[in-house]
Amino acid sequence: ARVERAEPAPAAAPPAPPGVSREESPRTASPQQSSHAEPSLQIDPDNPPIATIRELLLATFTADDLRRFCQNRPLFRSVVSSFGPGHGLDDMVDEVIDYCHTRFLWDELLAEVAQTRPKPYARFEPRLRGQAR
Repeated sequence: ARVERAEPAPAAAPPAPPGVSREESPRTASPQQSSHAEPSLQIDPDNPPIATIRELLLATFTADDLRRFCQNRPLFRSVVSSFGPGHGLDDMVDEVIDYCHTRFLWDELLAEVAQTRPKPYARFEPRLRGQAR
């Protein structure tokens, strides 16, 4: 009977720590789902399809959108300091490409673009996949 009384107590206390851990599990599953896009398309860091990635970024973003995209992602936040006041979209895309090239962030960039802009990404994916390793 003592064990039976202990069992109803946790069932009556879901808002307590057991309930918090249950809520955290779905939240941690969502970021993991976004990272599932990374392994599906792996870019060869020695031979990235720069021209295709440039076309993808130019077709997907405006200058303001690209700035926000980078600002909202810790991995790409520091590239924003490279965007000058007179930089247009072409210049900003070049900065992002240089940034990803020197830090080997191609897979991460494409995963983020695929997650946030799936329709434009889908148009370029066959070309990117054909040049992936």
